[in-house]
Amino acid sequence: MSSELELLRQRIIELEAENAELRKENTVILDLRNKLSMSDAEIAELKRRDIEVLRANEEYNERRDVKIKKLEQKDAELEARLAVVERSSVAVNGQPQNYKEAIPEVLPEISTPNNNADIKSSEIRKRILS
Repeated sequence: MSSELELLRQRIIELEAENAELRKENTVILDLRNKLSMSDAEIAELKRRDIEVLRANEEYNERRDVKIKKLEQKDAELEARLAVVERSSVAVNGQPQNYKEAIPEVLPEISTPNNNADIKSSEIRKRILS
């Protein structure tokens, strides 16, 4: 009976050792589960941010497209206005008249007895024409 008792004690020691190993493994498994749940939460947060960025990008693209359309319309309007101005700026002899030729008609010579005034008006005219 003592040998049987000794065998049972030995078996208890073996089972306790096995139990301790299983507890260690269980602790590792719990740690891994915690890390996994944290990773899942991080992944969910990243997906949420990704959706947010995609939405913001889509809104930005829509605003940009609207702005481009407005600029294209404005460009077309300005092209049309320029064509009208070019057609209406044809001189009497049928030759186009550029703005440098038209300016002397708008700014006639100013003659005053003061030579400085003549110099100043001609300097102003040169600046405008150049």
